[in-house]
Amino acid sequence: MLPSYEANIFNGFFPRLYDKRIDPPDFYPNYLQTYLERDVRSLQNIHDLNLFVRFLGLCAGRVGQLLDYTSLANDCGVSYNTVKA
Repeated sequence: MLPSYEANIFNGFFPRLYDKRIDPPDFYPNYLQTYLERDVRSLQNIHDLNLFVRFLGLCAGRVGQLLDYTSLANDCGVSYNTVKA
């Protein structure tokens, strides 16, 4: 039986999940950690990883909306310029 569209949306479309039959709850936290430690830290001077994870969550919750730097800054407790960077 094919997964429902709800399951596909919830699980995401990262090919490795399906190729290697990895459970999304096992995969995504590790992927996020690797992304934060390797990629983001090499591109930006991120001092507080927990705050950055909060920022990512707030961005994810706003998918499909217009980008509002001021709202994100207020919700994260950082400056407009920090969010824009």
